[in-house]
Amino acid sequence: MQAQLYKEVNDLFGDNEISFMNHGYAPAYPEVELLPFKHQLSLYSKAVENLDLNGKIILETGCGRGGGAKWLSENKNIKEYYACDICVENVDFCNKHNYNNIIKYSVQDAQKLNYPENFFDIVFSIESSHGYESLNLFFENVSKVLKNDGTFVLMDMYGISDISISHNNRPINYIINEAEKFFKIKIENVTENVKNACSQDTELMKNWISDPKSLEKMEYISSQSFERYGGGHRGFFKMTGIKK
Repeated sequence: MQAQLYKEVNDLFGDNEISFMNHGYAPAYPEVELLPFKHQLSLYSKAVENLDLNGKIILETGCGRGGGAKWLSENKNIKEYYACDICVENVDFCNKHNYNNIIKYSVQDAQKLNYPENFFDIVFSIESSHGYESLNLFFENVSKVLKNDGTFVLMDMYGISDISISHNNRPINYIINEAEKFFKIKIENVTENVKNACSQDTELMKNWISDPKSLEKMEYISSQSFERYGGGHRGFFKMTGIKK
């Protein structure tokens, strides 16, 4: 289901300049303030905030079209950067547009990670886990490939109201309970930052996207997401975990 959804999005975007599929974070971090898709890049900055990336081996699950992976690998002193996505079209785009010698892209299901055990210093996932059928399997797989002193970062949207949960949006308390089986975690609510990014991006996208159909799609996603976050039904959270 999730792979098919993103295949359809990729069919629409094609080879154009859109390398991001996440909602974003505002205010933008100073290091990306003048860059296109500054809010989407800022969500990556928020994910790795206060983490030492120097010489580290990193895995990103659900990497999308690879804009975040490319920016991090070129601006941080990362030793190796592995990035996977279940959507073949996403990975094809990454290898064509956002590849460099540090990044190793592959098509993988995050619930069945095919990497060595105890290999990564940091594993993170941005706005992808809400589509995984089994979060227990995802967390278990992350725990296996993460070093004993490694860090796991999850940033994603979850239900915070009865209405949202009744529409099959997993509640944040469920996510916490599943994650705590494998990690010592702390939670940060960044809903307002993501909501504000969606609001601003409804106007800003026209500065970054030239294709009319792609622009219309991205503006629609931003406006609809702003309504969901603003309505008090959906929340966006950063979860940081240390392997137990």
